[in-house]
Amino acid sequence: MCRASPTQTVAVTHELTNAERQLFSNKCEQIKRQFQPDFILTFVLMSEGFEPSYIENFVKNLLDKIDHSSPITRLIRIVALLNNYVQGSYITVSHCEASLGIATHVDRVRHHAFVDHLSDEARLIFIHLKEGSTHISSIRIIHQLLAKEILSQLSANFPQSDIALDLINDKLLINHRFSREEFLNFIRALFIRRNKISRGDPKDTAFSPLIEHVSNEKGGVQKAVDLMKAAHIALGKDAYVAQQLARLLYTNLRFEEALQWAEEAKSILPYDTFVLDTLGQVYKWWFYHLYDTLEETEPSPERATNIISTALKGISAFRASEKTPKKETVSLNSSYQGEVDVGCRLLKFLSGVDVFLNNTGKSELMQYLLTDYIPAAVKQPWQNFHQLLKGLQKSLNHALECISEDLCYFQTDISEEDEELDARDHEQVHNPREWLTRKSAVYAAFFCVLDESDQEAEINSTDMACPAEKLSPFQRQMRTYRLGGGNFTSILSLLYDKNPQRAGNKLETIIGMYPENLTRHCLDQTELANFIICQIALNCTLPGSSKLLSLEKLQDLSKRFITKGRNMSTASALFLLSLLFWPETSNDPSSADTQILLSAIDALQRLCWQKSQGVSQRKSKIVTHFFLGKAKGLNKIVHRTAIEKQIKGTLSERKLKWLGGEVWKTKEVLQLLERVEGWTENGNLFVKGGTRESKIRVLPRYSASLPNGNESVTFYLGFSFDGVVACDIQVME
Repeated sequence: MCRASPTQTVAVTHELTNAERQLFSNKCEQIKRQFQPDFILTFVLMSEGFEPSYIENFVKNLLDKIDHSSPITRLIRIVALLNNYVQGSYITVSHCEASLGIATHVDRVRHHAFVDHLSDEARLIFIHLKEGSTHISSIRIIHQLLAKEILSQLSANFPQSDIALDLINDKLLINHRFSREEFLNFIRALFIRRNKISRGDPKDTAFSPLIEHVSNEKGGVQKAVDLMKAAHIALGKDAYVAQQLARLLYTNLRFEEALQWAEEAKSILPYDTFVLDTLGQVYKWWFYHLYDTLEETEPSPERATNIISTALKGISAFRASEKTPKKETVSLNSSYQGEVDVGCRLLKFLSGVDVFLNNTGKSELMQYLLTDYIPAAVKQPWQNFHQLLKGLQKSLNHALECISEDLCYFQTDISEEDEELDARDHEQVHNPREWLTRKSAVYAAFFCVLDESDQEAEINSTDMACPAEKLSPFQRQMRTYRLGGGNFTSILSLLYDKNPQRAGNKLETIIGMYPENLTRHCLDQTELANFIICQIALNCTLPGSSKLLSLEKLQDLSKRFITKGRNMSTASALFLLSLLFWPETSNDPSSADTQILLSAIDALQRLCWQKSQGVSQRKSKIVTHFFLGKAKGLNKIVHRTAIEKQIKGTLSERKLKWLGGEVWKTKEVLQLLERVEGWTENGNLFVKGGTRESKIRVLPRYSASLPNGNESVTFYLGFSFDGVVACDIQVME
């Protein structure tokens, strides 16, 4: 359930109360009169509250009596290793028999033959399981804490790396055909599955806990590398083990080896998103290392060639990953982020090459990157790079726009399986909007200065407030990017600023960079969309600002989005049309305005369907940006942060209030938002479109909330990139 619906489930941990613990203790004393404590281990553990000292003493007594050379003890070690690191793992009795060399019998006799082979210690700590439908028998350690303590006390003579190597080198176990796929999945998880606090683990880990533990053993990283190489072979040349090995190697600055293993993974899965992304990550961190350890502060073009080459290979690998079909569960193409990381760092490196450090250096670098001009000093040394470097600005702009579009559509959750393979850092995964805003500013900083009069070391918001009429579209784009207004997502991110005045001031500065009379200037769709969303965002932060235009003026401007023929407006343009032309009352709009609204919503839904093809899980994770309020004009557009402010509690508690519908019962929200009347018809939800004959289809945010049959309903209306959506659907009395 958690994997299928991670945003709608919450883990609840159970712990005995003091009163319950006393009841268990009393019952334990009764049972001890019939059985030895060792035979009721689980019950004793619960009554003792899983006291570490009790477990430690039990295992110590167990291992004192045990024959460490026997095959059964070896089996205990292997099962303990699996059970400690892989939740829900087990080994079938059939696998155990194969490893122990026990001849198979008919089923009933088989079980007794296996049990007869077990030592007294093994009988104490193994629990026997039988799967209900297949009747497959298996064993595991009676509790994970016991498995952990066994490994800990054995560590002096049997390091976990040796136990793991013994496991994967056991060809009888690995190649045993019975329930082989399940067993190999446990082995794969042992080497790939990372710990994540988000799913109840004690801490986040960069690699599987086994690999992190082995890396800290005597012999360190090399032991972990050797172990993963052996696992790669044992699992039939597993691409993802090779990928994780590449990650381990480049993390430890062993880039040549990392490249070999990343290429090995690619040869097995040539079109896998994560494998190609990891190849890009190898080059990225290699480039970073070469840059950071460069002895010369101002390298010559000749000395810079190796570093530039490494960076461009990384960008090329990330672009290859961007073009591969994405898995159903991937909600954000992380390779665009890798390209932006490398591209921004490469720009910084280029600006430090000695050719570009003279009086006109920065403008000369911009001239080199943005025009056909090539300085004589770099013409020969960089002859293989000119075309790629001159395309760097456009490719970075494209990558930032793609990231912004994905973030406009989708929440950023990724599946548990994909988290194991994702090589991005914490911020990219968990704070992608903040990362995008920061990187957009870094990128734009290199292109803000285009002439000698503007050559200042830093440009702040007041420096940027030069006459808008003098700015070219490119200059305006770079300066607005620098302030956080270069793309749709960055602009909306300003609404999450805890200081509305600061966000409002930024938005006013951004708006001030556009010409006053926009009717005389032909802005492209992206620029116009950014200007309009800045206006809407400014009204949400500083509703009394002198920079604000009326709803009617914004509607007139947005009519430029309407295209004829096969040319389709961008998703952000269509979103703005649905937002601006939604009627304030059911009798408000003209038939022309209604047609604009209907066409925009229809086109939005088609675009979203195309974007979501083959990624069904994404559809339940679309972000709702705005809601319809009770006020008039621009004030009818209410951003979700206005609702968030009314919800108390931690992040997870607030998320539950959204999911459970508690948000819609909050007094302040009831006063803020407008309930819309509509009706259900054959499993679809509609609302009147303003004119008598038109109706608008509204998507229920949660399909289960639609009533059975055809009913008159009310709901709160949300605006997202899949059209207009309904929240808190209620049947009318």
